[in-house]
Amino acid sequence: MSTADHQVKDGIRSNKYGIIQNNVGLMILILLAIFCLHVFNSNSCNFLGTISNSCATTNECFTNYLNHDGVTCSNFPKKNGSSCDPDELCFNHSACQPTCQNCVSEKCQEPQCTGPRECCAGLCSSDADCLPKVQFNVESYNYTCMTGTCFYSIYNTLTSQEDQCLELVVGPVKNCLHATTSSLFIFNGYCTFYFKCAPPLTGINPE
Repeated sequence: MSTADHQVKDGIRSNKYGIIQNNVGLMILILLAIFCLHVFNSNSCNFLGTISNSCATTNECFTNYLNHDGVTCSNFPKKNGSSCDPDELCFNHSACQPTCQNCVSEKCQEPQCTGPRECCAGLCSSDADCLPKVQFNVESYNYTCMTGTCFYSIYNTLTSQEDQCLELVVGPVKNCLHATTSSLFIFNGYCTFYFKCAPPLTGINPE
């Protein structure tokens, strides 16, 4: 076999080993990413990107990464039982430490921040307690403290859809609220709200 043939053969062998090494390296990187997210689930996963508030979702139970391209984001559920972000609006963090609970069902597909009912932000002892907790982008709305729970209502909304009711709420606190309305245009449509974690007026938890 000529020297040229040996060189070609050696080149093919080197290229084959190089491809195998690259594939093994990629597989190790993927396994490390999975291990980091599911076991540590912390800021130590920085090789995936940089944790960034600019990538934040409305759900505080996600860890949000700005990818290395500096444009796209990756959002991963926090580990079950992880502490919710202190900025989470549904609970009084000075009274308890709510945690992220993963759930999968028709009506619950994302992890949710949950905590004891007694530290729900929607509790009250007087009407005045309810005013600063929720604001709406309409001129007139009612609020009242009934049986220890803040209830809010808006009339003349011209809507009978709960999603449209929630769009009347200012800011991410809308994710803490349960909205109800009617298919009948009573009062030209109306919306009522209360915190999901608070006791509802009917005594039955929202679906």
